[in-house]
Amino acid sequence: MPSPAKLEGRLREALTSILEPGEELQAWTIAAISRNMGTAFTFGGAAGLAGQIWTYVALTNRRVIFVHANSFWKPQEEWVADPADAVHLEVGESAMFTKAVYRRDDGTEVPLQVQKKWRKQLEEIATALR
Repeated sequence: MPSPAKLEGRLREALTSILEPGEELQAWTIAAISRNMGTAFTFGGAAGLAGQIWTYVALTNRRVIFVHANSFWKPQEEWVADPADAVHLEVGESAMFTKAVYRRDDGTEVPLQVQKKWRKQLEEIATALR
């Protein structure tokens, strides 16, 4: 995996066409949209992890933006955004991957799995959304 600085640079570059005037990146992490990364890793190893849906989760002063990433963690053109005051992030158990649930006010839930080394960034986003 590239260094955190390189990943942040990639994300910032992708966000240039997404951010609205006055909107600023406050925190970010990289996550897989998945309920069980342990199973993917156990049965598929690195290939199992590469086959997951990876996304950058970016918190700005206004929105939470999911930017799809390929298996090499390069941001893609697909993205989804929600107003920051209309979502919640619950951080759960931690092992090799930290489980979290992203909830929209309409009841939609998105299961996330974050590698242990990215847990601090995930918790920063969750705290800011409270």
